[in-house]
Amino acid sequence: MVRVQSETRPRGNARARSPEGTSMMRPKPDGQPFAADDAPEAAAQRHLFFAERAASRDPAERYSGIADRLCESGRLGRKTGKGWYAYDERRGRRPDPQIHALIEAGAAAKGIVRRPFADAEIVEHVLVTMVNEAALLVAEGVARHPADVDVVFVHGYGFPRHEGGPLFRASRRSPEFLARAQDILAATDGPTFRRGDISALLAGLNLPA
Repeated sequence: MVRVQSETRPRGNARARSPEGTSMMRPKPDGQPFAADDAPEAAAQRHLFFAERAASRDPAERYSGIADRLCESGRLGRKTGKGWYAYDERRGRRPDPQIHALIEAGAAAKGIVRRPFADAEIVEHVLVTMVNEAALLVAEGVARHPADVDVVFVHGYGFPRHEGGPLFRASRRSPEFLARAQDILAATDGPTFRRGDISALLAGLNLPA
């Protein structure tokens, strides 16, 4: 259960913020390797997680419910021809106005005033979410070494190799920046947020100064 939560939390955290102003219709910036996607295996995973979320989610958890609406309507990813995007017969994806409408309706239902997000803000928010979760995984013994996290993300989840992995990328940020980013996560996630020791995590990478 720890692994399921840890692997999906960064993506879930980003999509939980979609009612605030992020959009699946937003084009991928030039040169930007990070973008939301419906992976080929996502249909089965989403079906599983949909049932699991309904049974185990903490009522205090910050949750948008938009992914649940997708499951309820049969939007399970490429295998069904639609998910967060619409797909053609060659599995090419395109923005779907129905998703934008769904996000806006979700924001209105929760009384959220949407605002624009800069591309860099979205990327850094997801990065720090991943690194904070990695700190918890290492502290709990789920991952044996901080470097293992980067290896898994690069070779298992498609994190851009030239970025070295989320921990390596975070090591290029100042401790003050990372601490502020965790403060923002704590404020947006609410009472279920668990703060990982990012400083200890990055020190464990033993990277040259």
